[in-house]
Amino acid sequence: MLSLLATLASMGQVRELQSLTIDDGMQNGSVQAMVRAEDGFVYLGTFTGITRYDGKKVVNIPISDNKNSQYNITYDIIEAGRNRLYVGNQQGLWLFDTSSLQAKRLYAETIDCEVRAIRRCAGGYVVATVNGLFMIDARGNLSVVAIYKDHRYNDANIRDIAIQPTKKGTTVWALTAEGLVEILLDGNKGGHLHPFNMPLRAEKVALTKEGLLALATLDKGVWMYAPETRSLWQFAMDRQTIHDIRTASNGNLLLATNMSGAVEINPTTGVIVKCYSNIDNNNVVKARFCDAQLFFRDDTGIDWIGYKFYGLDHTPYNSGVFHTYVMPDGTDTEQMQAVCCLVHGKRLLIGSRNGLYIADEDKGTASYIDAARLGAHQVSTLTMIGQDYLVGTLGGGFKELDSKTLAVREYDMPPALHEAVVYKVKADGMGRLWICTSEGLARLDIGSRQVNVFDNSNSQLPDKEVWCIDFDLGGRGWISTNNGNCMYLPTLDAISVKNMPSKVAAIGKLRDIQRLEDGRMLFLPQRGFPMVTDANIVKAQTWHYDVGEDAPNISFFCHRNGVCYFCTDTGIHVYKGGQLHSYSYIDGLLSMEFQRQVFIAPDGRFFIPTNKGLVCTTLAKLTTAKSRQSLPIALTQIQTNRWLTDAEVATVVAQRRITLPRSASGLSVEFRALTYAADASVQYAYKLEGYDKEWIVAGSNNTAHYSSLPWGTYRLRIKVMGNDGITGSYEIEVPMAYGTMALIVLVALLVILLAHIAWCRYHKREYIWQRLTSRPAPEKYQSSRISKADADRVIRKLNQYMAASKPYLNADITMVDIAKAISVSSHTLSQVFTQHMRCNYYDFIAEYRVREFKLLADNPEYARYTIMAIAEKCGFKSRTSFFAAFKKHAGCTPKEYMDKKNRT
Repeated sequence: MLSLLATLASMGQVRELQSLTIDDGMQNGSVQAMVRAEDGFVYLGTFTGITRYDGKKVVNIPISDNKNSQYNITYDIIEAGRNRLYVGNQQGLWLFDTSSLQAKRLYAETIDCEVRAIRRCAGGYVVATVNGLFMIDARGNLSVVAIYKDHRYNDANIRDIAIQPTKKGTTVWALTAEGLVEILLDGNKGGHLHPFNMPLRAEKVALTKEGLLALATLDKGVWMYAPETRSLWQFAMDRQTIHDIRTASNGNLLLATNMSGAVEINPTTGVIVKCYSNIDNNNVVKARFCDAQLFFRDDTGIDWIGYKFYGLDHTPYNSGVFHTYVMPDGTDTEQMQAVCCLVHGKRLLIGSRNGLYIADEDKGTASYIDAARLGAHQVSTLTMIGQDYLVGTLGGGFKELDSKTLAVREYDMPPALHEAVVYKVKADGMGRLWICTSEGLARLDIGSRQVNVFDNSNSQLPDKEVWCIDFDLGGRGWISTNNGNCMYLPTLDAISVKNMPSKVAAIGKLRDIQRLEDGRMLFLPQRGFPMVTDANIVKAQTWHYDVGEDAPNISFFCHRNGVCYFCTDTGIHVYKGGQLHSYSYIDGLLSMEFQRQVFIAPDGRFFIPTNKGLVCTTLAKLTTAKSRQSLPIALTQIQTNRWLTDAEVATVVAQRRITLPRSASGLSVEFRALTYAADASVQYAYKLEGYDKEWIVAGSNNTAHYSSLPWGTYRLRIKVMGNDGITGSYEIEVPMAYGTMALIVLVALLVILLAHIAWCRYHKREYIWQRLTSRPAPEKYQSSRISKADADRVIRKLNQYMAASKPYLNADITMVDIAKAISVSSHTLSQVFTQHMRCNYYDFIAEYRVREFKLLADNPEYARYTIMAIAEKCGFKSRTSFFAAFKKHAGCTPKEYMDKKNRT
């Protein structure tokens, strides 16, 4: 184990893994195979079938001929065209329709055994089974693939296969107990055996980009085989079990091991570049277990680690726009609470809450200056003073740092500044630096090094705590303090609160003041959007942006070359050319706690200090929407006149179309972006084209609701605010309701009747009803309905019985049993449920059982019980019915409820 960890290379930052277990709804927690399909959903192969996962909700689909089968391992899943998956399991080969969540058995008479692997090739798909190899061509025809040219061999138990395109055609490398069989598909004449010549319990094979075959063994780690030289050697993970092996798009091998977790390793150098495990090591990404069954990386770069019995872990999606800065010595700033930064040539200074870090990218070194030398723990500002650096601190005033020797020099400061907090430093263009502190406004003359302090005892400063300052084109300084705003008049060398423009005074406390490139002045309030004035502070306007709130918390605002960069509590926003782009956790941000100071380096790098590290990106990435991938938004729940089933919702998602029944004129839809990321900060907006005039910002439940829609065809568009690449579009057809149809028919008949009467009067003819010789038979009777008074009596008896006897705890209780207990007929009770209580018997009983579950879950005596154990005590017979009922009546999953209860 120690030798393994010693080979780990620098891995950069990886956020905390997300998990999916049976407590989240999985029917079976053993993950053996998976695929991320074209529709954006993840399909997991387990011991009982397939689990579809959208990042939060799961749908379980058993795959079996035997409805009572409880153990049926899924070995492989592969996409087989639009809305189709090939699934190989213990029984055989299946075709799974993702649009209906239905599976059907294929070629049952020929493939009636375990299907271990399915691989795509130029002519179709190759299927490896314990009874041989098969080929499915583009038309779906099945044929047997000859394994050996030499008939001396008869081992048809194929454990795994790898496909290799060559100049001669497609070569299949089939792994058997004896060795590797090299089979050329063209001609179907069989292949040649490459024997191992030693006991090697290999179960999986992967083809590297270098043409080597990597073998996963049960007890000897990874072995390599070179076909050209027929050389076989031990490569890595000696004495470990390798459950899964595959080649990533970057050429590295992805290994699922029994001792080291999920490991990414370079097949040429043997260097481990990434490791997910519960091993306590700084270079290991913390996972829940070290025994992994599957390691899969999808096209968006998400790593998926499957376990036996315990579900899976996966990394959150990251578009790669941002990353935390890694210092030249390999130190990642992820856990550093960065406050400010400064780029000087190839040197980067990072001020943090725990000292000053200096990265010399040219020399490849990193230095650290601690609180003892700085006089304070936190560095609050960094500024150039000539060729040296001025370091502002939190509670220690400011120091000068020699750029050549990195020696800290004391400044001859007034005593009031010795323990001051430095907020901001600004040059006035006249050789002076203005330092905003908690003890007043200090002015430092760079040439003479003289420091003067303005405070509320020697000037008109409203308060000695000064937040920010900047100068307009006329040299006037605009200042904000803790108790109001004022201005510096250079002609009088004085600070004045008189003649302050009312529009600036009315803003109150300011977070920042900036002079823009064109001379206009920007005033950023403590909360809300910035006010921008002309150079003379006469005309003013507020820059509003559609970020989902009217008065956002903007920590920084930067205007450069006509582009606005700013942050809110939901992420970083870029406004360019009339378009707003927003970036959040899914783009690599680790924290939404931003600092006031950002820095744009001459090479275009954009540094943003946050509470979880120094975030780095480039201006090109921020202003180019193509830097992010296009991802779908799927509907996860739909309600019309009823809740649609999971299969019905899957059909809607596949067809991108919802047709309402005639009895319903409204609907509710819940949606989710298939990013598999922490989406708490992601804000959605939706618009029903043909009905809505503006985009509507969705609430935290990600739901769009329409109660009454006129008949017609609409298009529901959903988007992630600020991210044009994550969208969804669904056509909604609202047919004409029965009532509307009846009204139209009635109006038409009335028009015909009036026309008939007018015609008969004009021509003096008998009306049609006078000429009719027969009359319609009267209606005999109407269905009887129970009166409200009788229904109320039944309801009272029912509620008393439920409260006193708790019959719902009996998992086999029926409506007939309850009717007998309260001395009414089952027909009467059914009428009461339908006509007066507006529910059915099953929902009524399920609501009582969910209430009982909450009571028991809150009882400390049941703290040691599992979720399903408590559910069974409440009368639920199956996991599926319990999860469905709890979600419907509680609005969340049982695990979410338990987590929320434990936090409170």
